[in-house]
Amino acid sequence: MSILEQSAGRLALDIRWDHRTPDGSADRATMGNGLLYLDGMVIWGERPTGNSRVRWSWIDLLEHLAEHWAGLFFERDYPCKLNPTDPRALRFEAERRWKEEKRWGGLSEETLLDQDEEIFQFEERHDLARGMKGIVLPSLFAMVEDGWMRFSTEGKLVHIPLAQAVRDLEDIGDMIAARLRPLACERAAPVIEAWDRRWPDLNLAIVSRYTGCSPARVEGWMSGNGLQDLFGANDNQPLLMNQCLAAARMAADQLSDDSMGKIIAAVRECPARFSARLDDLSREAEAHDGNLFAGHPPYKQGYELARWFRAKPGVEGEDRTVDPAMLLRDLGVPVIEVDIPEPGFEALGVWGPSHGPAVLINRNGLRFSHAPGRRSILAHELCHLLIDRRKALPLGEVLDGRINKLVEQRARAFGAEFLIPSGIIREALANREGGASMEEWLYAISLKFGASHEMIALQIHNLPDKAGLAREEVEALRIYAPQAADWL
Repeated sequence: MSILEQSAGRLALDIRWDHRTPDGSADRATMGNGLLYLDGMVIWGERPTGNSRVRWSWIDLLEHLAEHWAGLFFERDYPCKLNPTDPRALRFEAERRWKEEKRWGGLSEETLLDQDEEIFQFEERHDLARGMKGIVLPSLFAMVEDGWMRFSTEGKLVHIPLAQAVRDLEDIGDMIAARLRPLACERAAPVIEAWDRRWPDLNLAIVSRYTGCSPARVEGWMSGNGLQDLFGANDNQPLLMNQCLAAARMAADQLSDDSMGKIIAAVRECPARFSARLDDLSREAEAHDGNLFAGHPPYKQGYELARWFRAKPGVEGEDRTVDPAMLLRDLGVPVIEVDIPEPGFEALGVWGPSHGPAVLINRNGLRFSHAPGRRSILAHELCHLLIDRRKALPLGEVLDGRINKLVEQRARAFGAEFLIPSGIIREALANREGGASMEEWLYAISLKFGASHEMIALQIHNLPDKAGLAREEVEALRIYAPQAADWL
């Protein structure tokens, strides 16, 4: 198999070194003709007439990786509160905002210069092409998003599972570093030392960068404890895989400092568990439809996944209802109540290398007080447990927290179709008694299937023909889900 074929779903660098044995200067030892592949396509070295290898001293790339490794993997937010859909669009988004703010007189020259510098430094860290000094190559931005690393270059946007991206970049760095280790030259020693120490230790700056919170706010979570105690960090688990740190980032917009300390502690105290049945189901689910960025839209994936899981033996009751709490218990996933005052914080799914799986549900959450709400939360978390633990969300999930919105769309769709399938809704509407009003029918089916009126109304709204309901019946449902557009 060629390296081009091997690079499918990966980042790979192929270099033909000028000299078989590295000697002389660092430049000489790492001089070679290279092709950089991303997901089966040449991105450095491609020409209209064919692939012309990039001849350069590749120590430049190693220096860049060593210097910016922490930024590449721990910086999860764009500068200046921008949120482009593609990292390459960052400067375009900034310039558009600057133009608008200038128009209304709300942007000083000093602020503009500060933000421009902040964006420039971000681009320096995240564009791998910036590391190749003295040669112009197509930009290749690398940015971590939950369980993926997003690579963006002209005409191509690729999501590679984070663990695979780490291996790919480490393989590239190690290959170049191997050419430098035998040398006794001034430039080689410091870059080798920096590369060998690329993974940072736990410190306030790293936590701040990873969570997007100020150092002062991070200190507010500590309650007199050290960072090591707060996050349960240890030498046996890479900092990048710290579940407490991930939970803090995902919940940062929902919790006060005191509550954040409580949630971090709850994750830290959750023991690691093993569930062979859950792992087997997850592998099946991923094979069924696990590609979030290709194929069906996320909501369709959620629907299909729910139908697939409902068809499993023992999932659906004789009356066609499901019990997500019982299913989680049978899968070895405990549901643990926590006492967090913020009602917007509803649940946290705990899974990963050191803690869980478990579901922490807030007894003060908006939906906790009524059964359909609790069932909806547990069905949502069940989706993540089935499909997202190995790729999209390897370190857990905060419901409606700072995570990829496509992942949440899929889980919301799963939860609805799992609790009250659209096929059952069609049947129930077709068989309802002639004298029953829409409100009476809605109450009865909600009671039987343990789904909220809003969820059922949205399920009907999402049917292409609105289940054949008359206009006045559709109008009667609108009040239960007014946020949905195009009811009529």
